[in-house]
Amino acid sequence: MNFQNHQNLHSFGFALNNVLHIKQPVNFPPYLTSIEWHLTFHPYDDNDKKVFVLNLLAKSKSNDSNEINDNKENNLFCYDISSIVMYTKSLYSNEILRFGAKNIKIIEDGRGYRGYCMKAPRKTLVDNMIFGVNLYPFHLDATNIERSIRSKNVPKNLISDLINELKNPNQNQADVMFIIQGERLYVKSSILILKSDHFKFMFNGNWKETKDHDLDKESNIKYVIEITDFNYDAVLSMILFFYTEELIINEKESFIKYFNNLWNLFRLSDKYLLDDLKRVVKYHIFDRLNINNAAEMLFKYAWKWTDLKEHIIRFIVENIQYVRNSKGYKDILENYSDNPNFLKLNTEIFLRLYPEESFDFIN
Repeated sequence: MNFQNHQNLHSFGFALNNVLHIKQPVNFPPYLTSIEWHLTFHPYDDNDKKVFVLNLLAKSKSNDSNEINDNKENNLFCYDISSIVMYTKSLYSNEILRFGAKNIKIIEDGRGYRGYCMKAPRKTLVDNMIFGVNLYPFHLDATNIERSIRSKNVPKNLISDLINELKNPNQNQADVMFIIQGERLYVKSSILILKSDHFKFMFNGNWKETKDHDLDKESNIKYVIEITDFNYDAVLSMILFFYTEELIINEKESFIKYFNNLWNLFRLSDKYLLDDLKRVVKYHIFDRLNINNAAEMLFKYAWKWTDLKEHIIRFIVENIQYVRNSKGYKDILENYSDNPNFLKLNTEIFLRLYPEESFDFIN
């Protein structure tokens, strides 16, 4: 069995011959970053013989479990699931299949390893292949990944009841009133303080947002927060996340409105320093990234945030032959004057595609 390791800073792959005749799992050599990565090819899924499996397991390079537990700097860190891309590629052609967050599940094998599992049809296999992984640098500990990304599937009737409570000041002992676009939501300050340092400082300080409002003396409301730079749906989703740790957005709305709500939530989480919410929204944005919307995501929204911009530019560079022919990119080209960073972003993409031309291009 012949292995070949193709490595760069955040990517590795292994060549494998006679793939269609392999009956047992193949463990590839570990790949080392700050983490020890173990990639395994399983020719058959235990429950479906028409499917193969790639497992990517991550382990701290420290062998002392007590040291890992005692020192936060040595804790096992996993990459955000939205920054893991597994791929399969024919050794003798340009055919490549990439599997992102939508196809990958978080796993834990009970031996101190945590990682990711991808399943795909065996009919996509050929006899001589490369199995590989691209890693993008968004580090999270595995506990945070599971808490903030895995859906808990809160029952719809409970969500409906919670929304009704948030709209009724007499039902949930609320002492904070949000005013958004003429709508009102009532929340407990203890929840806001627990979930956000921004609100904690707001309530402990003399912020104008919590003052200058006439309140009913018989009301429990102590603070009034009027939000004018975000819409009602975004603020409601933020508050629901505080109570449920679940991202709740109406997916039955039009795709454009749904996507705008995601970006509003990302801006809101950025302003109010809501790291958990920001992480989950980022996951949902990346999960919906495709060749048709990548250009619009980058030029209209993501350029404002370095981590989003970097991830989407990488995606565009890797799929440039498809993105440049997409309707989304053609729409951006037709209306380039509406996007003030059009030239700068296109230049950055060009330099990623042709780094050897960088000097001549700049000059």
